[in-house]
Amino acid sequence: MGEIFENLGMGWLPDYHDFRDYTIDRVDVSSRLKQLGQKDSLKSMLTKIGVAEPEKVKLSKNPFF
Repeated sequence: MGEIFENLGMGWLPDYHDFRDYTIDRVDVSSRLKQLGQKDSLKSMLTKIGVAEPEKVKLSKNPFF
């Protein structure tokens, strides 16, 4: 009876990472990205190029613009 269960496979599968876990505000780098050579977090990379803070845009009050 024990040999039947040994050949089945496909047991518990771990969850995939959710894209919401990796927001702009996150300052740490995942271990998987570190293995690939990534040293900077997303927040630090965006700060380096100057787009970390959203630009304030003044919208027109005219609905027909």
